[in-house]
Amino acid sequence: MRGWLPAIVPAALACATVAFCLAGMALATPSASAAVDGVRLQGQVKTQVDSLQTQAAAVQADIDSTDQEIEQLNESYNELSLQVDSINQQMTDLRRQLALAQADHDYRVRVFDDRLVAIYKAGGRDQFLQILLMSTGLSDLVSRIRIVATLADQDTRLVDNLDESTGRIDALLKEIDTQKRAEVSTRRQMDEKLQLSQLKLAERQSTLAGLNAQIAGVIEQERQRQVAEQEALRAELFAKLGISNPYDGPLPQTDDDVLNQVIQPAATYMGIPYVWAGDRPSTGFDCSGFTRYVFAQHGIDLPHFSGYQAAMGVAVDLQNIQPGDLVAFGNPVYHVGLYIGDGKFIQAPHTGDVVKISALSERTDLSAIRRFPLKARIGPPAIT
Repeated sequence: MRGWLPAIVPAALACATVAFCLAGMALATPSASAAVDGVRLQGQVKTQVDSLQTQAAAVQADIDSTDQEIEQLNESYNELSLQVDSINQQMTDLRRQLALAQADHDYRVRVFDDRLVAIYKAGGRDQFLQILLMSTGLSDLVSRIRIVATLADQDTRLVDNLDESTGRIDALLKEIDTQKRAEVSTRRQMDEKLQLSQLKLAERQSTLAGLNAQIAGVIEQERQRQVAEQEALRAELFAKLGISNPYDGPLPQTDDDVLNQVIQPAATYMGIPYVWAGDRPSTGFDCSGFTRYVFAQHGIDLPHFSGYQAAMGVAVDLQNIQPGDLVAFGNPVYHVGLYIGDGKFIQAPHTGDVVKISALSERTDLSAIRRFPLKARIGPPAIT
């Protein structure tokens, strides 16, 4: 076993150099970069996505403004609807008044007719015929009779009452017509404004959907490119390390997407050699270097020392263990690994061995289980 170590170190160092160069060329992350939907964007892709997102934000702001405008229109429409209801109620009252006024007017017309017949019978035939023949209608007839000086006071009051009822009917009919015109005009204006706003909103929403589709397409294309690049680098790295069959079997799954991400390294780093003080795939791993590397991708900064790692985070009982927990062994602690579920953990065991999955039940020296507030990883598992 001791003879294996000198042989692996030069190879690992050579591999580290190659991988570092590859990473520098293909995976370097400039300061102007961002992560969207788990895909790190940079360069022209980031510029393109930023431009589209700026356009989308402007369209969204326009949509929000239009939504607010429609909401205000809707409330105005509701207010006008109440006004229309009030107008309709007033029109109902006016029609009721009109019916009463019409009945009163009809009565007064009958009384006036009776009086005309009486005048005629009393000998005013010639005068009545002259007035009747020269009049152009009831209103004109009333006016002509009014000027006849021979009418008595009672006849004058009769004509005045008839004239008053006629005027009242005309006023009521005019008011009803005015109210109808106001209602129709108000509804037409509101309908036109609402239709214009809805058309504008539909157009803006269609534009936003198109921009979002472009953004999603650019991001997906970049994701596929990064995955292909990552796989190529991984294949080259494993070839340099002499790992011919990386693990691609089934892994435990949980309902938590972040924990599922933590489980992924069980397949990604499977077979990488154990190297004393190793802290990355390109140089190999030791136990605490492996856990430190994995947890760092989920926002947890651990020291490269198993004893310190086993004292950090929150203590967990074996009955409550879950994927993503750090498992520590020995007292004092001398070894750590990553629990992945189903009673299994992944570890970089010792010199001469490789990163592999082991059964937790095979260990009799489990001394601590620690849990950390894990964050989602950006992109696939790192391989630098």
